[in-house]
Amino acid sequence: MIKKWFFKKSKKQVTDINSLQGISDSFYHGKYKECIQHAEALFNDNNPEISWNAKRFSGLANYRLKRFEKATRLFEEIANYSNNTDDWFNLMTSSIRNKEIELGEQAYLNFNKEDSIKGDNRMLTYGNVTYQMMIAYQDVEEYRKALEKLIVLKRYITQVKHHNSDYLGQFGIPFIYQTLVSGRLCLEKEYSQEQIEKFLKDFESHVDIDGKESIAEFRKTLII
Repeated sequence: MIKKWFFKKSKKQVTDINSLQGISDSFYHGKYKECIQHAEALFNDNNPEISWNAKRFSGLANYRLKRFEKATRLFEEIANYSNNTDDWFNLMTSSIRNKEIELGEQAYLNFNKEDSIKGDNRMLTYGNVTYQMMIAYQDVEEYRKALEKLIVLKRYITQVKHHNSDYLGQFGIPFIYQTLVSGRLCLEKEYSQEQIEKFLKDFESHVDIDGKESIAEFRKTLII
């Protein structure tokens, strides 16, 4: 049944609502419930590309509404079908926030498999995905697991040649200050002040002057 207010829209708007373009527009304008409603109408479309993209937008909209269970089920179906790194990332973040930790960790492993199909989002590098996983762990109070990812990021960052923001950003590597600030909660939950200082001193010993300055700035944010 079509709601009466649909008839107040122009023919073009009605057409857009019933197309992926209309669904996309709803999502990017923050109209998530509208996006979900019209996406679901295309789930069984005869065109597989339309069907899967409708499910993808519905998953993204549900995620934005913090409906992590619904988003996870959609992303799980999509990822298993497409084997695309963008979809494995979506599954990772939603399932961890839905406290399906094992599923999220498997999605992370699949993201990093050589035979996974590289998605369109160039920002989804190994470093940035690991960074997002750390944040997701913190959001569900898995502080030990978050700290493990922070340690992985520290090791990863110290292996590159330069540590200024321009260089790191060029290769999709998280900035040092941003990484530490984002991971501060797991540091403070899992480490004593002495352990945090040891962690930072070791980090400093493996980065250049720009990296050292970033770590010094982070120290100012710590509660002493």
